[in-house]
Amino acid sequence: MIRTIRQKILFKGSTIFVFLLLLTLIPFAGTPVTHAATPIGNLDHADETVIAGWAKDADYNGPIMIHIYINGKLFDDALANNCRPDVGCHGFHYTHSSFGPGTYEIVVYAIGVDASGTPDGQNYAIAGSPKYVTVSSSPGHPIGNVDFVDKITIKGWAKDNDYSGPIRVHIYIDGVLVDAVLANNCDTDVGCHGFYYIHEPLGVDKHEIAVYAIGVDQNGQPNAQNPPLSNSPAMLLNQSCNDLISDAREWCNGNPNYWKQRQKDTTMLFNDYISIGINNSYGGMITQLYSNDRSKNLIQEHGGAAVQLSIWGYNDTVPNPPKCPHWYDSNIPWNPIQAIGAYCSWDTTSNDVDYKTSFNDGTGWKIRLDNPNNWTKNTGGFPGTSFTQTVILRDVYAQISYVMVFTDSTIPLTIHDQEIPAFFTAGGVDEVYYFANAEGKVVSRTITSSIQQLKLQGASNTTSVYNEDTAAEGWWSICNSAGTHCVTIATFSPLAEFVNIKKTSNGGAYTTPIGRFEVKPSTQRDVILYVFPYRYNKLINGKTIRQRIQELRYAQ
Repeated sequence: MIRTIRQKILFKGSTIFVFLLLLTLIPFAGTPVTHAATPIGNLDHADETVIAGWAKDADYNGPIMIHIYINGKLFDDALANNCRPDVGCHGFHYTHSSFGPGTYEIVVYAIGVDASGTPDGQNYAIAGSPKYVTVSSSPGHPIGNVDFVDKITIKGWAKDNDYSGPIRVHIYIDGVLVDAVLANNCDTDVGCHGFYYIHEPLGVDKHEIAVYAIGVDQNGQPNAQNPPLSNSPAMLLNQSCNDLISDAREWCNGNPNYWKQRQKDTTMLFNDYISIGINNSYGGMITQLYSNDRSKNLIQEHGGAAVQLSIWGYNDTVPNPPKCPHWYDSNIPWNPIQAIGAYCSWDTTSNDVDYKTSFNDGTGWKIRLDNPNNWTKNTGGFPGTSFTQTVILRDVYAQISYVMVFTDSTIPLTIHDQEIPAFFTAGGVDEVYYFANAEGKVVSRTITSSIQQLKLQGASNTTSVYNEDTAAEGWWSICNSAGTHCVTIATFSPLAEFVNIKKTSNGGAYTTPIGRFEVKPSTQRDVILYVFPYRYNKLINGKTIRQRIQELRYAQ
């Protein structure tokens, strides 16, 4: 075929264009081709209150964010960082308040990132999306309303038309059940169905408050109809460390993430007379204790205080590691405790409990912490040691059991006064009460900044204390001057020889049972405490606290 000059020029031009286009598509030698990986995951489960699954991005080793959409609208975001045996630490288990009656479409998007963890715009609905959840209604559905929420108050009403009496409401903070309250106040426009709940400030950041009505049948028995109240959940925004007091404020300012995650990390055991909180991300230390007055935490809430095992001793065979920054003396003894993380850290996973479980119909909580870290030494975990702590809620007290097992011989510790456990009460205490052996009656002593010691039943003939008095009945009460805020502790364990008592700088009390023993291989030490958030002579349901302690003592 004979082409015209113009045709030839066009043909050559087209050929050159195609050639140049091909060059742009073929990489030069030695230049790798990279393509952003698409994030993947799966929505495993969705129901009225839980959305669970996993998500990850091959471009990045760490956890990625997910976005949760309900009926086409962004509902919340969450970090997929739960650890699972099938997908590693890329799971999510999102707990939310019930949506109320209706049908809901749930879609979860994985938010893609690049190698540095920066969002790259690759956002995809994960497999298993959408899921549809239908929440049914029934004629006997309880109703109610959250009228008011602020940093310390939750107020509203709830009732069930199947039953003329009051019903309970369950209060959740940041997705965790913290209390059950009887809605029986009579100062509302709906009869005697109101509730007025006062709690302590929650520290920094935002916190979700959700309240559920616990439905009942005509006999007042729960019938599993438990909807959220109107105006629930409510959000508390811009909470501040300044709302806290004393050591709690200091702890908040120095470690705000503790307070952001506080309730999510804490298991609460409660009834009408007592509430106790165990923080699973700080070695299982006990951080909260309340009487029927939930507005006053009776425990000094601080990582270096609270209620936790604290073991001491020297070792001359292992090089002395550097001290933690909060210690002035590099020759301080070794001191594995529950709360602290590796290398003097707090906000890491190294002080998470290694095992936890609920039992006894939800009234018991058991944890185990392996290789606890040192409060004094800039090291990793203390090898061959495990602390098992079991808390069982009784009618007006908590039974707290500790088992300390030492299996490793690399760092044996000399005999020392051991805090079993270290026990710090909140500020404002002034008096200690106990049954004095010498005087044959209950006496009171003013708590001072100097240590006072009382012998306990486990004391041997060689046990020496500053005064030779003995808490003959095995208990002691720490109270404010008015006697309105008290903690009574009892122990009959032979391991506990005496108790150290002194006032701390924040006005609280260090009130710690002490045992003297060494840490050596193939040994186990056990101790049991009974903790009452009341004064020794408080009368509840026909018995004083002291009478209950005597019953426990005789049952040993």
